Amino acid sequence: MAEKILLVDDQPKNIQVAGTLLTANGYEVEFATDGSRALEWLAEESFDLVLLDVMMPGMDGFETCRKLKQLKGGPDIPVIFLTAKSDTESLVEGFEAGGVDYLTKPFQAEELMVRVKTYLEMKQMRAKLKDVNKWLQAEVALKTVELMEKNQELQNALTKVQTLDSSKDNFLKIISHEIRTPLNGIIGASFLLKSMATSPEQIEFFDMLDISLKRLESFSFAALQITQLQASGNTFPKQQLEVGELVEEAKTIALAGQQRQFFLETTEIPPMHVNKDLFLTALVKLLDNAIRYSQSGSAIVLKVQKQANGIHFKLTDQGPGFSPEVLLRKFELFVTGETHVDKNPGMSLPLVKFIIEVHGGNIDLYNNPSGGAVVEFYIPEIFS
Repeated sequence: MAEKILLVDDQPKNIQVAGTLLTANGYEVEFATDGSRALEWLAEESFDLVLLDVMMPGMDGFETCRKLKQLKGGPDIPVIFLTAKSDTESLVEGFEAGGVDYLTKPFQAEELMVRVKTYLEMKQMRAKLKDVNKWLQAEVALKTVELMEKNQELQNALTKVQTLDSSKDNFLKIISHEIRTPLNGIIGASFLLKSMATSPEQIEFFDMLDISLKRLESFSFAALQITQLQASGNTFPKQQLEVGELVEEAKTIALAGQQRQFFLETTEIPPMHVNKDLFLTALVKLLDNAIRYSQSGSAIVLKVQKQANGIHFKLTDQGPGFSPEVLLRKFELFVTGETHVDKNPGMSLPLVKFIIEVHGGNIDLYNNPSGGAVVEFYIPEIFS
């Protein structure tokens, strides 16, 4: 059965273009020209995904999304916003309203189809996880009854099942507690279920689920960090930390198991007044990108220098460099490219930019004429 998509836009031309594209790719498409009619559709029928325009007369896309999430089954329907607005405030509002992604108008047909396919696959994974959970409860109950009928010779097996039963209860508590943050619940459930897998088919399923969850986890972590940074400004705690120790810790995290040569070029550097968790996140994200888009055995070089009233960082690699799309729209949310961008839709570099800027610094990126990508950023020297 074809997956069903609701397209909501007050412009008939937009509906015609997107609807034709989706239908040609095998999806069943219904449409609404305002938020009220969209909510009527959603109350009457089941949809697998909603493409929702933000700028509509009357009820805008954000308000429509908030009301959609209150409907029966609404929290399980992924909502992708279609908008010409790309400022951070609007993006954050969209996430808070319940959206999972944005497409900036005018959008590319290929990009639309990739986003639609990705979130429909994620929805299918969540549905399968619920089925697996029901199976797990039935299996645990059956094993418990069987083992209770065994004699002392099977006591060890009974103890193991009791442990599994306890894990299952914790798993159910996690799912219940994390209704407001379903991603955390899914990740916790996946971890527990994978440890209980007993057949090759189950193991294969959980390996596939793990890949999707890691991608979604990375995306969600970056989105959450951006939201928190926007909300808190620069009120988070800072302390005086040694640059060398921070770089060493980031290198240990990012380069674990990676066949890359890492070189730190530095002189005597004073301690930096930064938030350790945030700054470490920025360094790891940048190293991850450098590793992902460079060849095994190639060199990654980080130069750290004391400059006037601050500390300058320059990270270079020997990969293919940044794509033209990334260089054209530096640090914009949801910009995708073939090189040096997180596999999730354009969240990694914007997150690094937010972290550097809330520390009072600035950042830039470009390609080295002799090859490779370069990221430079500056942190002012501030004493507590």
